[in-house]
Amino acid sequence: MSTLGLVIDDRDYTAVLFDPETGQAETRQGPLAELDALSEWQRQSGARCAAILDAPMYFRRLTFPFAQPRKIRQVLPLQLDEHLPGPPEDFERHVMIGTRDGEGVADVLLVPARDAAQARSALLDAGILPRTMEPLGLVLADQAEPGQAVVLVGEWRTTIAWSDGNDASPSAATVPLGAGHLQDSAARANLAVRIVAMLPDDARHVALIGDASSLESLTPLLTARGIEVDPRVQADARHWLATFAARDLVGRRRPVWNLAPRRPLISPEIVQSGILQQVAAPFAALLVMIAVTVITGNHALLAEAGAARAEINEIYRRNFPDSRIVDPLRQMQAVVERAGTARTESEHMPVLQSLVTLHKSLPDDVQFQIDELRSGDGTWLLRGLADDYGTVDRIKAAAESVAAFRNVRVQRAEQTLDKAHVRFTLSWEEAG
Repeated sequence: MSTLGLVIDDRDYTAVLFDPETGQAETRQGPLAELDALSEWQRQSGARCAAILDAPMYFRRLTFPFAQPRKIRQVLPLQLDEHLPGPPEDFERHVMIGTRDGEGVADVLLVPARDAAQARSALLDAGILPRTMEPLGLVLADQAEPGQAVVLVGEWRTTIAWSDGNDASPSAATVPLGAGHLQDSAARANLAVRIVAMLPDDARHVALIGDASSLESLTPLLTARGIEVDPRVQADARHWLATFAARDLVGRRRPVWNLAPRRPLISPEIVQSGILQQVAAPFAALLVMIAVTVITGNHALLAEAGAARAEINEIYRRNFPDSRIVDPLRQMQAVVERAGTARTESEHMPVLQSLVTLHKSLPDDVQFQIDELRSGDGTWLLRGLADDYGTVDRIKAAAESVAAFRNVRVQRAEQTLDKAHVRFTLSWEEAG
């Protein structure tokens, strides 16, 4: 049976269809928006698909004075927040817990949540459901021998991967420098220094993967720093990865971290048949009833309400694109808000009044997302997402103009990983 290897990032895809009987391979590549062109190609060939997510990857190792896995998992979130390169909600993470010299160790792998979600959404929209979608770093780490690191020089970033010789736990991280930067001598030296700095203490041997020019320019710089270099593959990195996925990833051992999208509850074929349009109304009503029952019946599940609402809305959007029924997400939100207001009106009214006051004081062209609003002892805290720093300044100015607020401060403002938005925290005190 043919296999389809797919490498996907936030902009493009590269795919290789491999026939194990003939040994022939066919390559296709293009922008992510045209990924649906692969769907028919896969169906005609009957190929099983394995995908690799080419995204930034971060590695953090935390040590603990105790070795009990359960205890480590309990305290890990508090410890990890201090070591993240951004807000916790910006990452998907995989944790591997072990022991070294009697101490507990947690190796944490991080991938930007935006990259993973975008890849899953693109695959689902194209009707492609790979058996696996592994982060590029872990695919490389699986090829590393003890005492060795695998370094892949991509177009705009370099991935360093290794496998610990003690317990074979795979680890990887990326550097935002790649083949596209290496014409500059300072960038070459910078990349070599960062590769050496990220290598494990016992890894003095590097298997280098990339185009011939990149390998030729990096090898002497690494060798001068005491690293033994094996120019393993001199080829386009993405094409090599897609070919590797097609040949070796499908049907192999269960991946350490599988980011592949889950199969939809309702198959695309059934949706296309039009049958679901006839049951759109009762199906939507049932979703609303279930969600309202769960969310209002158990206060402990309120933390999961956001995810539940988003999933319901996504299911409805995919399966009933032409339905005239009111969006079930909005229906559910209205019912839940009415139920919550009826139960806790006195508790939440100050929050609503504060929101209304702030909203009225904002210019019409200022828009932002509110992630959290809470109060205690006369102090308010608002966390949200804005388009840029200028918008944050305008929100602060609007809050300062409200007579009921005093000591308005921006406690935090920093760009998200994709540089597209600014995550901020605003605080103020109740006046008088």
